[in-house]
Amino acid sequence: MYIIVWVCIIANIIMFMFYPDVTFERSAESKFLPMLRKPLQDNSFIKATLFLASFLFLQNLVVPLYSYVMLELLKINYQTISLLNVSQTLMMMSSFYIWGNLNARYSNKRLLYWTLPIIAVSIMSWGMLSVLPQLPVLFAAHMLFGVGVGGFNQLAFNFMIGDTPKSERPMYMAMYSAITGVAAFFGPLLGGKVYEWIADWPRWIQVFGMQLGVAAAMIVLALVLGRRILRDA
Repeated sequence: MYIIVWVCIIANIIMFMFYPDVTFERSAESKFLPMLRKPLQDNSFIKATLFLASFLFLQNLVVPLYSYVMLELLKINYQTISLLNVSQTLMMMSSFYIWGNLNARYSNKRLLYWTLPIIAVSIMSWGMLSVLPQLPVLFAAHMLFGVGVGGFNQLAFNFMIGDTPKSERPMYMAMYSAITGVAAFFGPLLGGKVYEWIADWPRWIQVFGMQLGVAAAMIVLALVLGRRILRDA
């Protein structure tokens, strides 16, 4: 498997060597600090970035720990977990076509907002483990998450290249990546610590209770701030 991966990596590098080198428009600023201040002074951009970072922080409190819950608490085997991850990836790839077509009709910000409840509902659907067989619930949750996160990733990229000044785009992309990256990094760390704190709590809280709480917070965040921050200009 690693040999196949290395062959694909080398092929990918070779293909990129033949890609045209698109010329970027030069920034109006020549010094680093004024260039850095550009995205920070863009009120609409920084609000959207901080909001998305907050959403990613909440999402990463639980999603990276799915494997822990399934392996240690639900006692699901590795093969089934692999199938769940494959189903999520297939749905994510399939959703690119749908989100791309929708993007031809609606703005990046509006579609970004539409992805948020899909992601939140996919996490909240873990609560159905209390009344339904676990495998159908887990497959549905993973597939729905694939649709939501596929749209989020695609539209966040489109937002970066479509809704930012062309001459300052590299710094805007760097600022977005830095802020959301920090949030996505600390989310799993805190999530893992929370699972340590609730290790002696009732099993249902560990299996899906935390997911329900986080998903509820994500929905509140989307409804309270998302509709205003990600509205069309």
